[in-house]
Order: sequence, then structure tokens, then C-alpha cells
Amino acid sequence: MSMATEKTLSKAMALVAKADGVSSMGVTGDGKDQLEVVGDGIDSVCLVQCLRKKIGHADIVKVEEVKPEKKPEEKKPEPLPYLWSGCHCQQKIVIKVSMPCERSRARAMTLAARADGVISMAITGDAKDKLEVVGDGVDPVRLVSSLRRKVGPAEILQVEEVKEKKPEEKKKPEEKKPENPKPPQPMVVYPPPPQSCPGGYYYYPHHPPPRMVVCEEPSTCPIM
Repeated sequence: MSMATEKTLSKAMALVAKADGVSSMGVTGDGKDQLEVVGDGIDSVCLVQCLRKKIGHADIVKVEEVKPEKKPEEKKPEPLPYLWSGCHCQQKIVIKVSMPCERSRARAMTLAARADGVISMAITGDAKDKLEVVGDGVDPVRLVSSLRRKVGPAEILQVEEVKEKKPEEKKKPEEKKPENPKPPQPMVVYPPPPQSCPGGYYYYPHHPPPRMVVCEEPSTCPIM
């Protein structure tokens, strides 16, 4: 879908929020040119025709069934006071809003879609009474005030910064250290045995040869 400016993006999200059965939506794609919509009983053809008429070029990229995932039980957060100080970081805001019917939920999502900096939104909670908004530099106080005027009672449950997940570093395989070569073992040369004489006598040489030790080591002599 062609969404060149923030104004066009906000207008497209507001149109989608008015469609019947929409439960959540978000901007995806590297160029932020795709709008991902989740809901029950949405007429995708009618939705694309409306976007083409009010926004510009739009096509259906993919339609698939969303399988429900088992979620762990979440503890209900207590209402926390929050003062917005002009933070321009990506944050997630959870607002409890009185939305008893589909019409009130669509109105709440339309108001959230028109807020500055909103990237995605969804209706959550077992009773579908929570509006979860993710964006950059969203003013939660102004958003809650608008919801109270046009939808019903609303209060902030949670405001937190969305941290980007760092990719895990792959561990390098440990290099095997070369084994130290064994030093050459010395070769022992023993003296010759005693010589025998006629008559059964033995005698040793006057000066027996000394015992020698020979090591097999490479020679460093250039002549060799």
C-alpha cells in the first residue's frame, strides 16, 4: 500500500479501525508500506476497495487463518500514575477502556490510530477491555483524555519502553592446541662383556670403555 507520509499512514489505520471485526493492526515491511490486520469476519476485498478510494494504490499480499496460541496467565497490573515528559522513544501503552460492544472498540481503535506516533494497536484482555498501543513519542495522557471524552471511562495500566532484542552472538568453536612433540629419548650403549681365557678365567680390559649416551637430535652444523 502506498503510505508516503505519516498523515497518510494515520488515515489508513483510522479507516481499517472502522472495519467490522478488526481486533488488531500494525505497520510492517522494511519500507513501512504494509498494513497487517487481524480480526474475525473481515471483508478483505471491501477493505482494499475502501483504501484504494481514500488512500491510493493497495493490494492484498496474504490472507491466512490465525491459530490461537495458549498464553500463560498474566498478573493484572495495578493502575500506575504516569506523567508524560515528552519521551521520544518507542514505548508500549496499555489502557483500560470501557468498551462493551464492537462499535465502541472500533471507535477506540480509530482514536488511537489518529494519535501521533502510533505504529500498532490491539484490543487485549479476556473481556476485551484493554487497548494496547505501541508507538514512538505517543502522549498517553492526551490519548486517555480523548478516549474518556468519546468512548467512556479509561485509565492507564502500564507504560514501558520497548527494547529491541539483540541478536545472539554465535560462539566460536574452540581451536585445538597442537600437542607438544615428545623429546627424543637417549639411546644407552653399554660396554662389551668380559672376555674368557683358557682354563675358565675371565679378565676385563685394563681400561674399560666408558658408557656413552647418544641422542637422536637434528644437527645444526652447516657442513652436515
